[in-house]
Amino acid sequence: MAVDSEVLEAAIVVGYGSAKKISAITGSAATVGAKLLQNAPVASVGDALQGQVAGLQVWSNSGEPSATISMRIRGVNSISADTEPLFILDGSPVPASI
Repeated sequence: MAVDSEVLEAAIVVGYGSAKKISAITGSAATVGAKLLQNAPVASVGDALQGQVAGLQVWSNSGEPSATISMRIRGVNSISADTEPLFILDGSPVPASI
């Protein structure tokens, strides 16, 4: 078997279709690059995301440095009653509780 590599262009898949660019979808989406997260002088990914995504609220569930964090997008009012953001990391969905 020969080793082969492919380059996959970025694709955005949402519940009602797919697109190649964020500007081509209806709804709200944000991208935070790895470079920004690597250079952020913070203790957690949640702290690094705070202020980078419009409408994202991040808070710690306790005062412990290693405590899990919670995130909410655009407040508590939602049509689907789900305010937890969807995170895609390297093409795979990951839970918001980091």
